Amino acid sequence: MKRDSVRKSKSPVHSIDPGLDPESAAERSMDKCILSWIALDNGGFTDPTAYHRVGELILTSCRILDDAEKYMEDRDIKRLFLLVRGIVGNSPFINRMQTWPRGYQGDFETIEYIMRSENMAKAKTLAHIYEAHALTLPPVQQQRNMIMEQAKLVQQVCTEWGRGARILSLDCGSCPDLQITQKTIADREPDIFLIDMDGDAFNRAKQMLPDISDRLTFLKGPILNQLNKALTDPFDLILARGIFNYLDDVTSLMLLRKLWERGLRSGGKIFFYNIDRNDPYRAWRSWFVSWNLNERSEEEIRALCRMANIGTSNISIRRDGTGQAHFVELQRPA
Repeated sequence: MKRDSVRKSKSPVHSIDPGLDPESAAERSMDKCILSWIALDNGGFTDPTAYHRVGELILTSCRILDDAEKYMEDRDIKRLFLLVRGIVGNSPFINRMQTWPRGYQGDFETIEYIMRSENMAKAKTLAHIYEAHALTLPPVQQQRNMIMEQAKLVQQVCTEWGRGARILSLDCGSCPDLQITQKTIADREPDIFLIDMDGDAFNRAKQMLPDISDRLTFLKGPILNQLNKALTDPFDLILARGIFNYLDDVTSLMLLRKLWERGLRSGGKIFFYNIDRNDPYRAWRSWFVSWNLNERSEEEIRALCRMANIGTSNISIRRDGTGQAHFVELQRPA
């Protein structure tokens, strides 16, 4: 099906040839884009400007794909772009985000890959260049920014509340944020509750968090099913990572309302991030890899929070370092 798009396009594809109808012009642009990737793949690494050419081609491809979605069926775009996916999929990191070997998007091993930021493709190949770009693109850097922000908040709440701060982490994976902070918070003896569906993620967390292992409570299963076990007492900090990127508005509202009404002590805080609706790399996520998220504008996030009975004065939203995602903090009055 064609997408109803409100996304911005720098140059309509049908302007290439005013004699063509929009769908034909979109297909012609797609053909030229694909030929550019094939030409690059045929010995393009010997070109000293290959790294920059790849970067330019990614941005050009995103614009062409955004426009193509307005006039072409998704199945036709997928069929045409399959060859490009195969080319860039020679990067182990990109291939992982195309196939998601653990069976779900954003799995803990992929997040660990992002945090290591180690290029695993063969050196002196185009795959190495594709991987270098993928590891530094805004959609990937956003994950690092989010994890560092959560680590900062953990450190902050443990400092402010002293011993026994209560922290809840949803969709926690292997807890890279706690791995960063464990040595500095261990003597504060926080009580940390972790919810995730992946038992292997918990096993990795246990290995990587020796300094606070006795402070961790693991709740394995779907978030909404495990929340009732966690919310027997309120928390000082709830970390929701990027879970609202994967939830529709109805489910997001239900979760937000429960967290706000039952989850926080006075002065407690909820943190999450959401990709912006006008993310210029959305086409990269959708077509180069398969990392599909529910985008929301700042106003849409605020409206969702208001529907969850969260007062305007309790909502703080700012852009992450890439400028293409929203960091959201919801604080209950002290």
